[in-house]
Amino acid sequence: RHSGSSSSAPRHPPRPLRRAPGLSFLVGRMAAASHAPRAPRRRKALCVGINYYGTPAQLGGCVNDVKLMSATLHRLGFTQIETLTDEPGRAFSGAGMPTRANIEAACRRLVQGAQEGDSLFFHYSGHGGRSVNLSGRERTGYDSTLIPVDHNGGKNQIIDDDMDALLTEPARAAGARLTCVVDACHSGTVLDLPFLCRGADAAGNWLWVTEDATSLAVTERTGSVRAMMCAVCLAPRNTFAKPPEDAVGGLVTCLSGSSDAQTSADTKLLSGTSEATGACTWCFVEAIGQGASSWSEVMGFIRHKLKQTKFRQVPQFCANRRFALDEPLNI
Repeated sequence: RHSGSSSSAPRHPPRPLRRAPGLSFLVGRMAAASHAPRAPRRRKALCVGINYYGTPAQLGGCVNDVKLMSATLHRLGFTQIETLTDEPGRAFSGAGMPTRANIEAACRRLVQGAQEGDSLFFHYSGHGGRSVNLSGRERTGYDSTLIPVDHNGGKNQIIDDDMDALLTEPARAAGARLTCVVDACHSGTVLDLPFLCRGADAAGNWLWVTEDATSLAVTERTGSVRAMMCAVCLAPRNTFAKPPEDAVGGLVTCLSGSSDAQTSADTKLLSGTSEATGACTWCFVEAIGQGASSWSEVMGFIRHKLKQTKFRQVPQFCANRRFALDEPLNI
């Protein structure tokens, strides 16, 4: 994450969060559709926010992001929401601090006992990075990483392969639905999912891209959302090394704040208050609050809003299999 202003200096610590105006929340709208999947057995979520207080890399909006996202998930019917933040006053060695060990343990708790029909949600707001790939799987030669509060100068990062093993594979194998929002720099392929939805073409079709550069045009419904689609992101896909069996089992999706080559903004420009938030997180929450009822509407709103406010980052949407983005949103 970085400052959304012209300066790259870290933001100061946020004052107490005030709820942004206009954040009304949609609850249960899609579940009423006759063709919607049955209600999940359980709704569990994990939200991680790290401001890195007192360090040269301090951010201002990540703890606020967790508060916003937790409130949104609660209104969407999530009954078990675990949060890890580095809010001032918390013991660094405490269970609620977003250290690498605590984040990994919380990920395991999120997917523990998952069953077919469960709905799981993972949200991360903080710094992201890249480290040299040692497995030979990454096309660019780098892994996407999440940076915990105890990163030790970047030596203790959580790489995308770890997140795949911790979250993606257990959820998929159990038949659960896992939705991830990762608001961090260089996060485009942070879960190493095999399919990337690059954006909408001139006809309003969302394009899924795979390693062999083939694409599947998914017809977009007509309406106002089509006019909001921004240009296709041309950032290269990092890796498509996942095996075909990803198409079997639960659906795993990931909305990330930027491509692997971009940074994600930490900004006060969007909330309408003096409080910093992550640009991607704020736009996602606002899209849900304004009634977005499909991923095409969510992505259309987010990309349009960021382009309208002159942010250069282009959020990415990845999944473990292709599907029509105008299907009813089921989180």
